[in-house]
Amino acid sequence: MGDMVVREGPSAALAFEPADVSQAVKLAQILVASRLLPRAIATPEAAFAVIMSGRELGLTVMQSLRSIHIIEGKPTMSADLMVALVKRSSVCRYFSLVESTAERATYETQRRDDPAPTRLSFSLDEARAAGVASKDNWKKFPAAMLRARAASALVRAVYPDVLLGVYDSDSGELDDAPPAPAPAPHVVEAEPVGATILAAYEARIAECSTVTELGNLAFEIKQDRRLAPSDAASLREVFRARKSALESVPAMREPGEEG
Repeated sequence: MGDMVVREGPSAALAFEPADVSQAVKLAQILVASRLLPRAIATPEAAFAVIMSGRELGLTVMQSLRSIHIIEGKPTMSADLMVALVKRSSVCRYFSLVESTAERATYETQRRDDPAPTRLSFSLDEARAAGVASKDNWKKFPAAMLRARAASALVRAVYPDVLLGVYDSDSGELDDAPPAPAPAPHVVEAEPVGATILAAYEARIAECSTVTELGNLAFEIKQDRRLAPSDAASLREVFRARKSALESVPAMREPGEEG
């Protein structure tokens, strides 16, 4: 396993980064266990997916975990971050806000290899036609939402190579698409345990001489992932019978103890 890499740059000075996949997996496990990540990143697998999505875009681990969200299996980020990635790219000459009101937002940009700039606007009428203007964020912050939609649309139109198909989470554009069907649940059934293993557990239950000893064995049995539900049910019956028998036996008195 390689050493952690220290990345340097305008926004990544002294950032500790994983050098390979195994380090990324370990870091994802540590960060999820810290409970300091966004609520949606609840598993190491989700954290790893976000880290890898950010790595493709040149982001550090923590930049990725703060700014990238996986919605319906697609990486999404804020329009501000999309613009920031474009502005720091060597292919962008400039990216400027031209107009911003509660009715319309307009941005203009030019790639270094393009002969002329490209300008794009997004209006509140277009938001209404798209069915997003009725959402709370659009009602409360129409100018900001218009800027987000105009900026992200211009970024994807002119710099698809920089964003690699990432969507804008601020403008709610993913809401325009029909939801993806939920995948069928993958059920893993326990393999049946052989008769010899069941017999061994039954014999050990019968050999228990105290309720405490029986309880310790019960805990061990519960940890055995080989037990199918039917196997566990069979052993529970044997366990209950042995426990009842042990509890019905009077406690033995020490020598010299009076009755």
